[in-house]
Amino acid sequence: MNCSICNAEIPEGQDKCPHCGAAAQPAAPPEPVKEPKNLKKGLIIGGGVLVAAAAGIGIFMASSNAKDPKTVVVDALKGVYSAENLDPGEEVFGLGQIYGEFSKTGGEMGGSLAFAGSSDPDLSMLTGAGVSIHAASDVANKKFTETVGIQYSGMDLANLTIYADDTYLMAALPEFTSKVLTVNYADDLMGQIEDSPMAAEIEELFTEEEKEAFENYITYLTDIYSGEKTPFDLKALWQRYKEGSQAMSNFKEAMTVTKADSQNLSYDGKEQKCTGYDVVIPKEAVVDFARTSSKFFLEDENFKKDVLEYLKVVMEMSGSQLYGFALDGGLSTPEEMIAQMWEDMDQGVEKAIDQLEKSLEGDVTMKVYVTKSGHLASLDGACRFVFEEEDSLDVKLTAVLEGGSYPTQNGNFKLVLEDETDTMTVDLNKAGEYTDKVLNSSWDLNLEFDDEKIQVTYDNTYDRATGDSQIRISGGEGEEDTVSLTITGIVDELEKGKNFHYTFDSLEIAEETWALSLKLKGEFYLRNLQSEITAPEGEQMDVLKATEEEWEALGEEMMTNLYALILGGGFF
Repeated sequence: MNCSICNAEIPEGQDKCPHCGAAAQPAAPPEPVKEPKNLKKGLIIGGGVLVAAAAGIGIFMASSNAKDPKTVVVDALKGVYSAENLDPGEEVFGLGQIYGEFSKTGGEMGGSLAFAGSSDPDLSMLTGAGVSIHAASDVANKKFTETVGIQYSGMDLANLTIYADDTYLMAALPEFTSKVLTVNYADDLMGQIEDSPMAAEIEELFTEEEKEAFENYITYLTDIYSGEKTPFDLKALWQRYKEGSQAMSNFKEAMTVTKADSQNLSYDGKEQKCTGYDVVIPKEAVVDFARTSSKFFLEDENFKKDVLEYLKVVMEMSGSQLYGFALDGGLSTPEEMIAQMWEDMDQGVEKAIDQLEKSLEGDVTMKVYVTKSGHLASLDGACRFVFEEEDSLDVKLTAVLEGGSYPTQNGNFKLVLEDETDTMTVDLNKAGEYTDKVLNSSWDLNLEFDDEKIQVTYDNTYDRATGDSQIRISGGEGEEDTVSLTITGIVDELEKGKNFHYTFDSLEIAEETWALSLKLKGEFYLRNLQSEITAPEGEQMDVLKATEEEWEALGEEMMTNLYALILGGGFF
């Protein structure tokens, strides 16, 4: 037992605490704990409070995470042509990938077309006539070649081959001469020209300024070909614009977007409930966007430098004939003229924007509908321009997107321009299908103006299993086609992103008014580099070292072969 006063232990049999002397008292028996009568009710109420609190937190989090109307609309508009959208043609063929490799590492591309018949018997003599082209590039080894051929009655008339590497430029025409014309442009080109046996004749043809301009032009092209110079990099310019210009952010900030009604619209092949939004773009925002964007591009130092450098090289190569008209105005050099051109362009753009500011009456309005997944389902936009003498122009744009493999694969797009007396309507209907079996697309374009109607249709069908393909483009006035182009063929070689070969079984052009049809056959290919690029075969003739006698001998050889070709080819 413990003391009730100091809690010290009291030995058994003693009536006092040995520590404080207090009388020993037995502890009172504990009382049982009684359960509150309203515990169950309290638990229910407490649980309800917790549930309500959790629901409130969930509602708050959901509302705080939801995008505001402006963001929904902007994202939907940007998504129409987003780089992330599926491209069925690229998915199947990979042509963009091949083109990309062509510019980075090299590749081959080319094709041919040959006359195969006509509804006009007088044109039968052209059967077998055609043209062909083959180009190959090896970026790593800095080599390029291109051959353009002309055929007649199935026979090669001429094949001109141009070859270039980091030192030589060569040209060969084997049907006319065994010589390969050669220029070493990398080794003191102007010095070679001055030491040429034909220097006197060259001096008469070119002034010192023109020779220097030619050398600058060759240097400019060589730097581009070697990769040391990359002018007009538009992708980099666009990236700088997005990162460095406030035009887009200011434009978005100025917009007002309010939530409107909802509608059931067709998208991706099914009815979907879409939320409507009323959009107002203030006139000041439109003008500011145009002015800010143009100012950025015109003042971008890299872009300006590339343009001015290119213009200077071209002008110097063209001589005073191109910029001589400015000499009377006091501009004596290409640099001065280019500076004046840039200033004029700047002033011209500013004048156009001023005209926009004067003529645009009021704000630009739009009504858009967006699916639950954030895709743009429809858009109706309108604005009005008022010009001098109170002439006005109403512009209306309607776009109904029905989606598919990408947002604009199916849909209707209409532009209406209307003034006091006339109305012009441009109406485009698109339809497409992309499955594991087919890749089909078609569109109809109708233009109506002043009681005139022009119609153009396009149909493209491709069987992914067999490679069979047909493309038809037709057009004419009213409801009837007067001109049509029909291409029937097969993709007989396909390795996505590496090799594409298309054979034209028939390419037919028909003109109903003249009752004339033409048929052609041919091919088109685009592929990775298949073999090493080599210089043309033949005896090399250095253009700058050749004597007058060698040039005369070359001319005689070419004329002799030309006569033989004409007589042997049955032209007469």
